[in-house]
Amino acid sequence: QANAGLVAARKIGLNYATGKYCMHVDGDDWISEDTIEILVNRICEGDYDFVQAGYIIEDSTPVSQLYESQIINQLDNKEKLFYLDRWLKEKPIIDSPIFIKLYKKAFFDLCYENVPKECSYGEDYLAFIYILYYARKVAVLGDFTLAHYRVRNDSMSHKRSDMEMILKDDSLTYRLYGLIKELFGDISEKALEDWVIKRKKVNMRFLLQRNGGNMQIYSFPDVELIRGKRVVIYGGGLVGRDVLEQLAKYEDVKIVAWIDKNPMKYSYSFRKLLLPETLNNIGFDFIIIAVWKEEVAKQIEEECEEKYHIPKSKMLWAFERKRNKSGEMM
Repeated sequence: QANAGLVAARKIGLNYATGKYCMHVDGDDWISEDTIEILVNRICEGDYDFVQAGYIIEDSTPVSQLYESQIINQLDNKEKLFYLDRWLKEKPIIDSPIFIKLYKKAFFDLCYENVPKECSYGEDYLAFIYILYYARKVAVLGDFTLAHYRVRNDSMSHKRSDMEMILKDDSLTYRLYGLIKELFGDISEKALEDWVIKRKKVNMRFLLQRNGGNMQIYSFPDVELIRGKRVVIYGGGLVGRDVLEQLAKYEDVKIVAWIDKNPMKYSYSFRKLLLPETLNNIGFDFIIIAVWKEEVAKQIEEECEEKYHIPKSKMLWAFERKRNKSGEMM
């Protein structure tokens, strides 16, 4: 057909599809050869509305996105609010990407009919809100990765200008805000507002950066823990940059290196990013793992322990650290 956008194409495909189940694989992604067999067996076992699995982000350094295993035989309103709250806080168990699920086709049709054909940005978010609203029985497979998601800089979203993306994202945010309030009226107002504010902060940051400014979104929560220490910051993205700029204000916190597995991905004029192999040649007291997602932080921690023989006691994730009753790190 003539190009009418992703949503229109998906809806045409759904009209032609005759099977009991459906799933969606983008043209530049791929799945393992036994994926359909595994997912169909699992969805039939419990007569679920959908089953969800993890996926692998195929960038220069592949990263697995996994979820906690869950079997939900009756997804009531209280549980839906819990899973929605986790999603708003970017710690999802039931997540929004369409391509990580196998659905009952009748269930997906019911949800996706609410997504306008002309929607060209954030359609998976809109679909997700309806999917969570209508779902009753769900299985999340924490031990299985479904798809290989390829990151491309020339994708549809990357081709838009910064300003166009910001305006589209702002519009999407308020559309989702209204939809969540409509369908999930008992959601925590603070959680929803915090989510809106964070998305607006990210957009404001991009605007400021275009004009030579900056805005901090993330911060290291317990600076006193590392006062007088030598630290390495691991992570070159937004989190790493924010943590670096925050800690640079403290003269008794010595930042001995800023590292990332893919330093060429970033371009900063104020400090050079180094490869993790630098850890073999420098002295330090702590590595601050400056990434947002806990799954990625755990992968970095395991790699540092196995490859560079760094004890876990020397590694701090920037957002959550557990202490024992004596106040010591666990």
